[in-house]
Amino acid sequence: MISDYLKKYSTYYLSRYNVTKRKFEDILKKKITKDYLEKKISESDHHKLIQEISDALKYFEEIGFFNEERMLEISFDNFIKKGYSKKKIKYKFLSAKFNRDKANLF
Repeated sequence: MISDYLKKYSTYYLSRYNVTKRKFEDILKKKITKDYLEKKISESDHHKLIQEISDALKYFEEIGFFNEERMLEISFDNFIKKGYSKKKIKYKFLSAKFNRDKANLF
């Protein structure tokens, strides 16, 4: 079961940004750690939320938020329109934490 805190933040973030599953996992870890350091959540909540991240990722993946192939196509088209070089496109894909095998196809 996903806590309301994690579900609300995840819904908010995913409604605004299109990210990969691995990138979103990093974002959630940073958000939870930041809130813990700012004393918004307790230490026990911090550990509990860190363990819930995998459940949250599975939940949002089942809904269909992490379609990496489609994101790659859209991103590639946008980078080509902007006139990015192959090297810069590859860097952008790797920094967005796309699967290396899929990213190398473009």
